[in-house]
Order: sequence, then structure tokens, then C-alpha cells
Amino acid sequence: MPYWLYILLVVLGIYLVISMILYLIQDYMLFKPEKLPADFQFAYENQVTEEYNIETRDGAVINGLHFKSPNPKGVVFYLKGNSKSIN
Repeated sequence: MPYWLYILLVVLGIYLVISMILYLIQDYMLFKPEKLPADFQFAYENQVTEEYNIETRDGAVINGLHFKSPNPKGVVFYLKGNSKSIN
């Protein structure tokens, strides 16, 4: 077997092993939610907010905040993702 083919196979093997490891631990690396206590109250200075809790069919609870303004010119629907809270 030529030397360059041996090196290519070793590099390809290392690449495949690293790819499989990253695939298997991707949930741990990407999704680290911060769970707030059930009685947590959001407090923002100079902001009028309304909190919503929506229960899904499978029993999960989705929490949302509505920041109200006196003269709105539109709506910003912000989905912050699955890590850390916006407290």
C-alpha cells in the first residue's frame, strides 16, 4: 500500500471518529436550558410586561413575555432559543 494512501485512511478514520463523537454529544453541547423556579417574577425597569404560560398537548409549558409600549409601530417576535433565561 502506498504511503500516501495509508496517511489518507488514517486521517479519514480520525475524521469519522471525531464526527461520530460530536454527533452523539451534540444535545449536551448545544442545549443547556436554565430552569427558573415556578414562582419566578420577571422585573424590568421602565417596562410594562405581561407574562403568558401556554401548556402544550404533551404537558410542556412555554413561557412568554409581552413587552407593551404606548404607541406600537409593529411587533417583534423574538425566539431566544433553548439556553439561559432573559431575566
